[in-house]
Amino acid sequence: MGFELIHADEDFREIKTVEFFEQFDSSIGDYKNDNDWMLELEADEWLKNPINPGDHVYIENTEWGGPAERVRHSSDDAKVRVYGTNWRGLLKRRGVCPGKDQTHYTIEPCEANKLMAQFLGGWRRSLFSVSDENSGIICSGSIRYKPFDETMAAMMGENAVLHLVFSHGQVNLSVRRTGDLSKVIELSDEYDASVISQKRRGEYNHIVALGRGEMADRDIVEMWMLDDGTVTENALLDIPDEHELSTYIYSYSAVETIGELRAAAKKKLLEFSPAGTMEITLSGDDTSLELMDRVAVRDCVTGLESILRVEEKRLHIDSGGKRITHILK
Repeated sequence: MGFELIHADEDFREIKTVEFFEQFDSSIGDYKNDNDWMLELEADEWLKNPINPGDHVYIENTEWGGPAERVRHSSDDAKVRVYGTNWRGLLKRRGVCPGKDQTHYTIEPCEANKLMAQFLGGWRRSLFSVSDENSGIICSGSIRYKPFDETMAAMMGENAVLHLVFSHGQVNLSVRRTGDLSKVIELSDEYDASVISQKRRGEYNHIVALGRGEMADRDIVEMWMLDDGTVTENALLDIPDEHELSTYIYSYSAVETIGELRAAAKKKLLEFSPAGTMEITLSGDDTSLELMDRVAVRDCVTGLESILRVEEKRLHIDSGGKRITHILK
């Protein structure tokens, strides 16, 4: 796969290949990621071929790159830095909102690619195209006023991810299942990887969640964590003795229903459970791992093992070549 940086104008008329630059950095991930890029050039090189806001910098047949949105010159180091948003980052700018006089956008069971086309509608039609293939993934539910990328993540769940490829002036979108490679790939600190692992004891085993309402009318949910890690609302079970409780008071007045309050309380309490956590950073030219793929990871020192997902991919290009870094959590 070629990694040539192409500079094109706002109408995707190719201007030239960007050859003489200091570095290019780009990051892609889910909706929580910035999904942006930065190109650094000597000021003299930029003057020969100015890249201005509205232009595009990209690598064909990948999802690296997108529109330039800010140009910064520093006379101290005679550098020009061009900052832009990746194609994936643009999807955050499409809002998914309920119809007039509706409180929620309700989705009946719908195939994921069809749902994506429905959400996008005619938005930036000349730039984004959606696959008409059947992904085999069915989405349903309801949302209120969320960006497109976050909405799709909620609808697809953890076993699917948006796949983007830029080619010939258009971003081709599709939904694909995430790869579970945990049976065939095990990463550890024995390889060219940086592993961070930690073990922790449980911080809280009791939660009191406060929802909507005031005083006696306020919604309240109380939950306990049993010795085996189970979370329950049933005080008749073998819950921890009152003298052994560590109570977390959780105020969540913005919640809309008691069911949502229960779900949020359980999730919060589980965050405090005894656990081991791991992160690994894998660098190199290998591009076989895609976003949200899962692999097995082992820390040779602490002995911790886990199944981690590729949460972020970073591309760095400079005079020494290219490097792709995978962040797994």
